[in-house]
Formats: sequence, C-alpha cells, structure tokens
Amino acid sequence: MNWPEFAERKAIPILIDSVQRPINPQIKLAILQVLSKSWVGHAPVPPLLAMFERDAIDPTQSAVSFSTADVISRHATAADFPHILRIADDDRFGGSRGPLVECLGRFAKGRVEIVPVLRRLLAKPDLVWFAMKAARRLGATELLPDLQALKFDRQNDSRASKLHDDVLRALSDRV
Repeated sequence: MNWPEFAERKAIPILIDSVQRPINPQIKLAILQVLSKSWVGHAPVPPLLAMFERDAIDPTQSAVSFSTADVISRHATAADFPHILRIADDDRFGGSRGPLVECLGRFAKGRVEIVPVLRRLLAKPDLVWFAMKAARRLGATELLPDLQALKFDRQNDSRASKLHDDVLRALSDRV
C-alpha cells in the first residue's frame, strides 16, 4: 500500500464527518469521489443516507445528491435495502435517486415489494434508465408488459433504446 492510499484510509472518518457539513459543493464532490473508492467499505452508507434525505430535496444540490446516491449504491449492503427502497419510491428526491434505483437490483431478488416501485419508476423519464437496469438485474419478468409499452426514439436516444432492447431480450429469455 502506498502512502497516499494509506493516508486516505486513515482520513475516512474525517471525510465522512466533513461531507455532512454545509461546505462548498465542489469540496463535497471531491470528498464523495474519495468515498466512492471500493476499499472504503460500508462505513459511509448510514450517514450518507441521512445526508441524501436531508439535501436531495434542494434542487440546487442535484450534482452533490446524485454523487451521494452513487457512493451509497457502491457500498450499500442488503441491510440497507429497506431504507434505499423507501428513498427510491419517494418522488421528493427526483432524478438524483437514480443510482439508488439501480442499486435495488443487487438486493431485491425474491422481494415482491420492489416490483410495484419499479413499475412506477419505469414511467418517470429521469429514472427509466435506472429502473430498466434494476429490472434486468432482478430478472423481473413481471415487468415485461410495462417494458414492452415503453417507446424510445431510436435516432435521438439510441443508448436508452439499446438498453431497452437488451432488457426486453434478457427478460423474455427467462419466460
């Protein structure tokens, strides 16, 4: 382990504390970038969930909120599922909850409560991408009719159209 990485590891508790304070958004983004590293582990998840719920309602904080959700999604465990599901289903948090929606696909196998949530999120233009990825990862064949009803402009939205086709193919193969 080299010195900078060692120093970053020792600083994790300080960074977790600092990111929750009212500071410059650029500094928060820099701290979140460090907290997104794979070796950080689960430690930042509970305080970041609380921070996300507090800050994501503010539209001026969308970049920070999206980055916070991304860090949470990287380090969350199955124990965090109920909290993440509640956030994913809450429209107050807008599009910044996208990474949390996608993250549900990691922990929700066999949990029937996720299907109605994903069904609602598939209808939201700012979250459809994340909901499709979660549905594919879950193998949620119950969502096939909802997915088949979605239409994408192949010319102007080719990435979403390709993902849509991939998800439909993957789920249809499971039926």
